[in-house]
Amino acid sequence: MRSLIAAFIATALSTLASPGWAASQSDYDDCNQTKDQDRRIAGCTRVIDDRKEPAGNRAKAHYGRGIGWYVKGDFDRALADLSEAIRLDPKFTAAYNDRGIVFQEKRDYARAISDTTRAMELRGKASYEDYLTRANSFRLSGNPSAALDDIKAAGSAYPDQQGPSYYYFLGWNLYLLGRYDEAIDAMTSAIAQRADYYWAYFRRGASYDKKGDRAKAREDLQKAAAHIEAEYWDDEAKAVFAQFGLQSPTGLPVNAQSLVGMYDLYNLKRFRTAGELPAPASRMVIAAGDGGTIQAGSPSDVVKPESVWKSVGKLQGRHGYYDWKFEDGKTGRTDFVVTADNDLIGHVQISDPARQAQFNWWYLAKRRP
Repeated sequence: MRSLIAAFIATALSTLASPGWAASQSDYDDCNQTKDQDRRIAGCTRVIDDRKEPAGNRAKAHYGRGIGWYVKGDFDRALADLSEAIRLDPKFTAAYNDRGIVFQEKRDYARAISDTTRAMELRGKASYEDYLTRANSFRLSGNPSAALDDIKAAGSAYPDQQGPSYYYFLGWNLYLLGRYDEAIDAMTSAIAQRADYYWAYFRRGASYDKKGDRAKAREDLQKAAAHIEAEYWDDEAKAVFAQFGLQSPTGLPVNAQSLVGMYDLYNLKRFRTAGELPAPASRMVIAAGDGGTIQAGSPSDVVKPESVWKSVGKLQGRHGYYDWKFEDGKTGRTDFVVTADNDLIGHVQISDPARQAQFNWWYLAKRRP
């Protein structure tokens, strides 16, 4: 969620004042640039401290410094600067909007909703981001019904922006309201537009679980657990993954030697953009080299040796990969995560230059006893 908020907040930076202030040109430039937050804060401070500056210019400098503090994670200083920007300019729309975002970070949802609503009123027409920001505050405050209303309003006002995030937040609030079939439909729409939207897989899996469809729930949750790092798991994710025995991909490190053996491959999901992908071999063998180096290939009784189905990759923690190269020109990579049971959940991406096609394949590799 923090990344989404940061994306919203970054759009307001153009409101900073342009040259023409009493401070030096370098002060304006430092305050306006976005890459170096310390430089931004110092530049804005020099503008603020120049009492010859008109109130409007100092309001913009307070705003710029407030954004700098926000990006650095100092929410109290960000609030102080954004509040001063509003005091100096009571119609500073961006300051209301972004102070609402900071209140949201501090879990003061009532004030977050109030500030976002005020920004919407000042604009005359609420932006797409306004609706989603306020919807997030409503959801976090325990009011998914109001959140759903805002998300639907965003989709109605801006139909061209009904992308993956729109369907994800739509589905999340439908899930919270117990409308699991609608939640599944929304998450499916999000995944259709963005195949690597792993939080959407999680919430769709959780919805299937609520409906009692454990098989579909497990399929989605395996994909989510394999790609969402444990530091981002909220309490709900931890509880749901635990029900299915799924472990963080950043759990205890795995020794490459521990993966040596024969694996049976089970297809989880296969999809393609063009052409046809040959059926995968039913078995795979893994051997460990030096350090975290892993060699993978097919036993000769499954695929003929001349197919050159073998590769070398690396393992770090519970994450690993193989790079593939086939005799007929195809290349590819398998990214995988080691589960709690030392099975592998893999995602294969193969490029076929002859057909100008990309193929994707999800599999579960279960180690043979």
